[in-house]
This record gives sequence, C-alpha cells and structure tokens, in this order.
Amino acid sequence: MAIKKKHTAKKVSQGCYIYRGFSVICVGYYHPEHRVCWEAIDEYGYGFAHGYSLKEVRCLIDSELDVLNNK
Repeated sequence: MAIKKKHTAKKVSQGCYIYRGFSVICVGYYHPEHRVCWEAIDEYGYGFAHGYSLKEVRCLIDSELDVLNNK
C-alpha cells in the first residue's frame, strides 16, 4: 500500500520553496559538515526549522504543526 503525501512543496525559484505557509530556502554550503543547509522561515521572518535536506525540513515542519494542531 502506497503512502499518500498530504502536502507538497511548491517551487518558487532555484533553492526556494513554499511549504505549508513557510518559505523553505537553501541557505548554502556548510563547510564543516560538507553539506548543504536548508532553513524554513515563518511569516515574521524568523528561522523555524533547520536541516541538511528539503525532505528533513519538511518533516520538521510537519511534526511541529501536527503537535500544534493536536493541542
């Protein structure tokens, strides 16, 4: 049985996406870890979630919003 995704990230430009009301941007290359970093920014301009992949940031957004919706 395939898992159906509820939400998808909409590509705005190269390295910039909109996901569930958050702007998800590629911050750049983080040399000590030899990885690319991603950050979710809320409507007020604050960093909300940080990760090493778009998928990781999407999971962090989903988990936080699911906790807030269950309260």
